Amino acid sequence: MSAECQHFSRNEQSAVKRAYIRICVPKEWRKPMKTWVISACIACLSFGFVSPASAKVKILAMTTDLAWLAKQIGKDHVKVDSVLTGKEDPHHAVAKPSLILKASRAHLFLDIGMELGVGYVPLILRNSRNGNIQMGAPGFINTSIFVKRLEIPANVTRNSGDVHAQGDPHYWVDPVSFLAAGRAVLQGLIRADAAHAKTYQKNYKQLEKRIVVKLVGKILPQAVGTKKLLKLMRNYKLIPFLQSTKIGGRSIVRYLGGWLKKMLPLRGKTYISHHRQWVYFAKRFGIAPFGQLEPKPGIPPTAKHMLRLLARSKANKPTWIFVAGFLPLQAGRFFSKKAGIPLVQLPISTAKGTGHADYISLMDLMINKLHKAAKK
Repeated sequence: MSAECQHFSRNEQSAVKRAYIRICVPKEWRKPMKTWVISACIACLSFGFVSPASAKVKILAMTTDLAWLAKQIGKDHVKVDSVLTGKEDPHHAVAKPSLILKASRAHLFLDIGMELGVGYVPLILRNSRNGNIQMGAPGFINTSIFVKRLEIPANVTRNSGDVHAQGDPHYWVDPVSFLAAGRAVLQGLIRADAAHAKTYQKNYKQLEKRIVVKLVGKILPQAVGTKKLLKLMRNYKLIPFLQSTKIGGRSIVRYLGGWLKKMLPLRGKTYISHHRQWVYFAKRFGIAPFGQLEPKPGIPPTAKHMLRLLARSKANKPTWIFVAGFLPLQAGRFFSKKAGIPLVQLPISTAKGTGHADYISLMDLMINKLHKAAKK
């Protein structure tokens, strides 16, 4: 047992387990019952379209974040390229001949899903003439299939602006949703290259543990378990669970570390964003949107709208103004000066040649920037 786990005796670990069951397991499931083992039968569904076994799986990912994810799971068995560079607006890209050529040779295409790349992904796929990666084909991977989607609109009209009918697609800025995308990548890799299925599963589990430790620190994964922590986080119940579970009369939230601990003092604070693309990040870390500089999604800020937002912000002053790195800063700077609210320019994706070339660095940078700005 590690030094960290010695914080919990056997009785204390039992208390944590009982608290977890109380919060996460429905009453009707708590009675002893026969366990049914459900097999996905991946081998039966596997097309094994990479041959020979020594060949690398060629992957074209829509974003740099998905490319990083695929590389962490596939490691030396994959060759990964991305459509985007991480420095541009993910809603818009050009279907360059070089990208179409890469798509024509790819075994897998990783799509963010929820129509984020609707303006260019279908064009790249269609012109590639690669039947294996067309939508619905075994090599086309919609990485949003396991994501708990947020902000699915009840009704979309022409007056709604650039609304995503299937929900907000910017889920990768939430590490838990990003891991859910990893499950879809894992499934795709196993379909393409069943010979290395165990290696891919092992790599995914290692990545899962690594990101959970970054989220909550080292103590809780060893004491509570990575699987239980992920279930709590997927349902946004981790903080209530930690606060309500007591050992020695004290809440076990004191054992929380990582990104969530760093963001704990900022929970409940609000932000204004240029475009509504931070809701997954916000919900994960307990902050809330106050409003947007855009009057409607995809519509540039107007003076009339910003004056109304400025009047609202005087009564309940938000803590930050978020502007993604690829967006113009003029409106954000104007509003920041008028309202006296710190402007935080945030990268939304990993990008080569920057201080956020990998996903861990991206999240570190975002959280550090928010902390620094909140102190102003």
